[in-house]
Parts: sequence; structure tokens; C-alpha cells
Amino acid sequence: MDIKCRESGLTPDLAVLVATVKSLMMHGIGIYDKKAIDQENLEILEKGCGNLQKHIQNLKLFGLPVLVAINRFPEDSEAELSLLKEKSIQAGADDVAVAEIFDKGGEGGTELAEKAVKLCQRGCCFNFLYEGGGIKEKIETIAKKIYGAG
Repeated sequence: MDIKCRESGLTPDLAVLVATVKSLMMHGIGIYDKKAIDQENLEILEKGCGNLQKHIQNLKLFGLPVLVAINRFPEDSEAELSLLKEKSIQAGADDVAVAEIFDKGGEGGTELAEKAVKLCQRGCCFNFLYEGGGIKEKIETIAKKIYGAG
């Protein structure tokens, strides 16, 4: 955002972060294991939510409201979706919507669209991670703020 927004002169009103149960489960186990992610396992999912939480924290650094869009697939359980919603809000997301576009087409995206419009209307205070400085200072700022470098 620091590069694109400066160059275009445009700033966003909202960040939509898309997540899936399976992708976060893979983060939770650290490898691709189809057998492990094809069954409900809230412990693995909760571990993987650390990745989602870091993305939410990073987006909040820009002063944007964050809407987590859970891209739901038919095999996702209600318990998994509930855990994802809970962890998203705990991490600072402004709202969460379940998108069932995969299964229901455009109709499955209505909740997501309505919540996005509502958050955009609320307004935000977009800001850049850095102002001025040389390339070294910019890289250090990004490394520290986004990636947690020492």
C-alpha cells in the first residue's frame, strides 16, 4: 500500500482479508497433509489462526477497517467457522462474513457485500507505514512493523 497508494494517489476505505479453513489448517500443521485437513480439527485450525491474526494486525497498521471474508466450502463445519470468526474478532477484525460463493454463486456473497459497504461508509483514517526517508529506513520500517524483525 505504501507504494501503490502513493503512486496512484488513491487510498482504500477497507481491507478485505480472505481466509479458508483448509489454508489455515495447513498453516497450523506447517505442511500440506490432505488427510489431516480433510477432517475437523479445531486444535490445528486454532494454531493456524496465528497467520490470520498477523495479517489482521498488519492491515490495522494502515488505519483501515478489516473485514475477514471466510471463503466457505461445503465440508467446513460450523465449529470451524465459529472458531475462525472468534479468532478474527479477537485479533482486531472489524467484522467477519462467511462467503459461500463457491457453493451458491453470487447469492452466497450477499453478506460479504453488505458488510463491506457498511464498513466503507463508516470511514477510516488511512495512513502509510513510513514517510520519507531513504530506502534503508523504508526497508527497516517494513521489516520491523510487518515482519517483526528486531
